[in-house]
Amino acid sequence: MNYTFSDDCISDLHKDAYGFRPKMGFWTRWSTATDAEKQQEWDRLVQVLEQSIEEEKINFQSSIARLEDRIQGLIELGAKNRAMAIRWLDEAFRTNGDTEFLEWHLGVPYGYLTKTVA
Repeated sequence: MNYTFSDDCISDLHKDAYGFRPKMGFWTRWSTATDAEKQQEWDRLVQVLEQSIEEEKINFQSSIARLEDRIQGLIELGAKNRAMAIRWLDEAFRTNGDTEFLEWHLGVPYGYLTKTVA
């Protein structure tokens, strides 16, 4: 899918693609670029973003698989159920019941533990 470049959104696209806002050198090049060059840079950033999204999906899948193995191992060690195993992980990571912080530590998508415990 092709999108037309936007001077208003380029900083957001750059941040989504690379995780940080563009630096001064980028802005210097952007401000002097032709519309065709801007479109080319925009298309490149969209491609980088799409690749980042795919890599993130793969990383999440891998992290989820490791977490599920870990939860199963905790159940085998004595946790009465999934919720208890997750509480043990919470204690181990000292996240004080902050499920999103635990998800961050474990590398799984935000909301994953909430959905799987309910």
